[in-house]
Amino acid sequence: MRAITAIIRIPHVTFLLAIASPAFHLRSDVSAATQGVFDAKSYYRLTTKWQGDGKSLDVVNDGKNNNQLILAKTGKFSGQLWKITSLGAGYYRLTTQWQGEGKSLDIVNDRKNNNQPILADTGNYFGQFWKISKVK
Repeated sequence: MRAITAIIRIPHVTFLLAIASPAFHLRSDVSAATQGVFDAKSYYRLTTKWQGDGKSLDVVNDGKNNNQLILAKTGKFSGQLWKITSLGAGYYRLTTQWQGEGKSLDIVNDRKNNNQPILADTGNYFGQFWKISKVK
């Protein structure tokens, strides 16, 4: 198996996404969307190069909003399992197994916290369009 790596950038945090793929070669001259790197039926774990595999992007289960994101100890939690869905033109939507397709990874747009990642109601909002770039 070969590992495909990509970077997902959220302000203040950069996630290194590793994807195991048998005999798969990622060409640098063709986008991931064109090559079909992400299986729309699979879930992926997002970890940082800094924290390693021991911490995963997770959703705080506080019983209130359940939309705050943190790096939490990696475990078998549905809030740590992310679905990556192509939106076309090289952009993707990220949703969790726990919250489903009704909540997407977004960035707060309130003129104060325009760099704060959250889970928000899924919609046609540019803060929910994510570009995943190959690590160079």
